[in-house]
Order: sequence, then C-alpha cells, then structure tokens
Amino acid sequence: MSERGGRSWLQRAIEEVPILVVGILIAFGLQAWWEGQRSSGEEQRTLIAVQGELRQNAEGLRTYIGWHERVARCAEALLSAVGDGSPPQRVEVHDSLLLAVLVSPTFDASTTATEAALTSRAGSQVVWDALSRWREAVVDAAGEERRSREFTDERLSGFLSPRVPLPDAELSIGWLFGTSASPIEGITAIDTSPELRFLVSTRLKYAQLAALELHEAMTALEAAEGSLAAELR
Repeated sequence: MSERGGRSWLQRAIEEVPILVVGILIAFGLQAWWEGQRSSGEEQRTLIAVQGELRQNAEGLRTYIGWHERVARCAEALLSAVGDGSPPQRVEVHDSLLLAVLVSPTFDASTTATEAALTSRAGSQVVWDALSRWREAVVDAAGEERRSREFTDERLSGFLSPRVPLPDAELSIGWLFGTSASPIEGITAIDTSPELRFLVSTRLKYAQLAALELHEAMTALEAAEGSLAAELR
C-alpha cells in the first residue's frame, strides 16, 4: 500500500516537472520579451535623437560651406589685386577683402546623440557604418578648418598687421557672416610682394580645402540621414 502510495507520489512529481519547467521558460520568455521591448524603445529614441541632430548639423554645414566659399572668392579677388608682387608696388584694396581673408570660420558639429548611438550600437550595421563615416568626416573637416585658422592667425595676420591698418575684426565678421548690415567700404593702400602673394594664395587654398571637406561631411551626413530614415520607417 505504501509502495503504491510512494509510486503515486513519484508519478505525480514526474508529471508536474514538465509543467514547472514550462512555467519557468514562460517566465524567462516574458522577461526577455519585456527587456527586448524596452531595449527596442530606447534604441528608437536614440535614433530619433540622432535624426534631429543631423538635421541641425545640416543647416550649420550649409551656412559654413557658404562662408568658406565667400572667403575663397574674396581671396581670389585680393590675389588679383596684388598681382605677382614683382616689381613691388603700392595698390589700393577694399577693406572688405582684407578682412575676409583674415576670418577663419569654424564649424562646431553637434555629435552627442551620434556618439551615443555608436557606443550602444543602436540600429543596424548599415546605420552604424553610415554614422561612423559621418563622424570621421566631421573630424576631417575640423582638422582642415583648424589648419586654416592657424595659418591665418599666425602667418597671414602676422604679416599684414604691422604693415597695414586693419579694419575692426568684429565688424568684418558681422559683414562676412551676414549678421551685420554695416558695409565695409574703406580702402587701404598695401605694398605688394611675392611673400604677400604666396600668403594670400595659400589662404585661398585653405578656404577651398575647408569648403571641400565640409561638402564631403554633408555627403556623409545625407547618407546617414537616408539610412536612419529607412531604419525608422
């Protein structure tokens, strides 16, 4: 009788084990599902933040590309005015040209959301690759702008400052960037020389390179925007 009771208890235990295992698996499955849902929601919020950040950067890039291109046009005009510097002569140039070549725009991209997405590997591999290329393009553009600014501040400005009375720098920046309606209409006499021509031609090259790097950054940004749009669709 006790054996039958023992066997009956054992049989019941054996029968209940699969039910217990299934219950545990269901609990783990629900927990994994919930964590997956939460992770998916966080990932989507991260990608949406990146999308907004890219839109903001696109506006800034367009503005700074225009500024660098304007500096390049002014450098070309100044280069034409000073000639080859041989023999040296005294020429009159517009203050607006002098000031333009002494301004070095520097684009400060916002990449906080992008860095967060790259660190957490949010999104697909396609999105991750596109954001990585965008970040690399930003670094390259910043490096080119830094070299342009260092040359302008140390070489060109250092050459011109003792030789000509430069107009107010704050006024020039406002005029160049369109934040001031005040025109720069002064005329400054300047002595030409091969060194001046070299410095102005180098400034022209730096402005063109900076604009080119920002154009490439814009291309990378647009590719990242396309990848994100497809991911969030």
